[in-house]
Amino acid sequence: MFHSKEIELFKSHFRGRSDIYARRWEKDGRSGYSPAYEFDWTEFMTHKRRGGSLKDFSNKRLIWGRDGHSWN
Repeated sequence: MFHSKEIELFKSHFRGRSDIYARRWEKDGRSGYSPAYEFDWTEFMTHKRRGGSLKDFSNKRLIWGRDGHSWN
Protein backbone atom coordinates (compact mmCIF):
# COMPACT_ATOMS: atom_id res chain seq x y z
CA MET A 1 0.00 0.00 0.00
CA PHE A 2 1.26 3.49 -0.83
CA HIS A 3 1.29 6.42 1.56
CA SER A 4 -0.61 9.51 0.44
CA LYS A 5 2.62 11.57 0.21
CA GLU A 6 4.13 8.99 -2.17
CA ILE A 7 1.02 9.04 -4.35
CA GLU A 8 1.00 12.85 -4.47
CA LEU A 9 4.69 12.89 -5.46
CA PHE A 10 4.07 10.31 -8.19
CA LYS A 11 1.03 12.19 -9.49
CA SER A 12 2.97 15.47 -9.58
CA HIS A 13 5.03 13.98 -12.43
CA PHE A 14 1.88 13.52 -14.56
CA ARG A 15 0.22 16.90 -14.45
CA GLY A 16 -1.34 16.56 -17.88
CA ARG A 17 -3.71 13.74 -16.88
CA SER A 18 -4.42 13.12 -13.22
CA ASP A 19 -7.31 10.77 -13.96
CA ILE A 20 -5.31 7.93 -15.53
CA TYR A 21 -2.26 5.86 -14.65
CA ALA A 22 0.78 6.19 -16.94
CA ARG A 23 3.48 3.65 -17.74
CA ARG A 24 6.99 4.54 -18.83
CA TRP A 25 8.32 2.93 -22.00
CA GLU A 26 11.72 2.76 -23.69
CA LYS A 27 12.37 1.69 -27.28
CA ASP A 28 15.22 2.31 -29.73
CA GLY A 29 16.85 4.95 -27.54
CA ARG A 30 13.61 6.87 -27.03
CA SER A 31 11.41 6.96 -23.95
CA GLY A 32 8.15 8.41 -22.76
CA TYR A 33 4.92 7.80 -20.90
CA SER A 34 1.68 6.33 -22.22
CA PRO A 35 -1.71 5.64 -20.66
CA ALA A 36 -1.80 2.21 -19.04
CA TYR A 37 -4.42 -0.26 -20.25
CA GLU A 38 -5.86 -3.46 -18.87
CA PHE A 39 -6.58 -6.18 -21.46
CA ASP A 40 -6.46 -9.91 -22.14
CA TRP A 41 -2.91 -10.59 -23.37
CA THR A 42 -3.83 -13.68 -25.40
CA GLU A 43 -6.63 -11.83 -27.19
CA PHE A 44 -4.31 -8.90 -27.90
CA MET A 45 -1.55 -11.14 -29.31
CA THR A 46 -4.10 -12.73 -31.67
CA HIS A 47 -5.10 -9.23 -32.78
CA LYS A 48 -1.43 -8.27 -33.23
CA ARG A 49 -0.67 -11.36 -35.36
CA ARG A 50 -3.46 -10.22 -37.67
CA GLY A 51 -1.67 -6.90 -38.19
CA GLY A 52 -3.37 -4.89 -35.44
CA SER A 53 -1.82 -2.67 -32.79
CA LEU A 54 -2.75 -1.56 -29.29
CA LYS A 55 -3.97 1.69 -30.80
CA ASP A 56 -6.72 -0.06 -32.77
CA PHE A 57 -7.39 -2.87 -30.26
CA SER A 58 -10.94 -2.28 -29.05
CA ASN A 59 -11.08 -4.59 -26.01
CA LYS A 60 -8.92 -2.54 -23.62
CA ARG A 61 -9.71 -0.47 -20.53
CA LEU A 62 -7.78 2.47 -19.09
CA ILE A 63 -6.30 1.95 -15.64
CA TRP A 64 -7.66 4.84 -13.61
CA GLY A 65 -5.43 6.76 -11.25
CA ARG A 66 -7.60 9.10 -9.20
CA ASP A 67 -7.57 8.80 -5.44
CA GLY A 68 -9.69 5.92 -4.29
CA HIS A 69 -8.91 3.77 -7.31
CA SER A 70 -6.47 0.89 -7.61
CA TRP A 71 -2.78 1.61 -8.21
CA ASN A 72 -1.68 -1.95 -9.06
